[in-house]
Amino acid sequence: MSSTAILVKLMTERGELESEHGKRVMGVLLFQDIAVVPLLVLIPALASHGGDLGQVLLISLLKAAVMLIILFVFGKSLINPWFSLVARQRSRELFVMNVLMVTLMLAFATKLAGLSPAC
Repeated sequence: MSSTAILVKLMTERGELESEHGKRVMGVLLFQDIAVVPLLVLIPALASHGGDLGQVLLISLLKAAVMLIILFVFGKSLINPWFSLVARQRSRELFVMNVLMVTLMLAFATKLAGLSPAC
């Protein structure tokens, strides 16, 4: 579990999520979660051998943008019906297994695109 998920659960149990410090903590955690995505795109580009660094970074950012567009355009129409079907089975294990399957499939797709599988 990520630190964000752990702290949200802990702060919810304590009733501190809506407090001033709870909102600030959530803001920082969400900013960290969002900031890590561009870094995961840049890491493989920085590790490449050869070529102009600016060109490599531009190609990596374009690949990431294309992947995001594909995921947002086609992903919603595929994933929503799939998870609705899985949720109707009312099996927590089946739902978790499908979340892991989709996550691994997305990691494989980003690896095929030449990006970090962690994206």
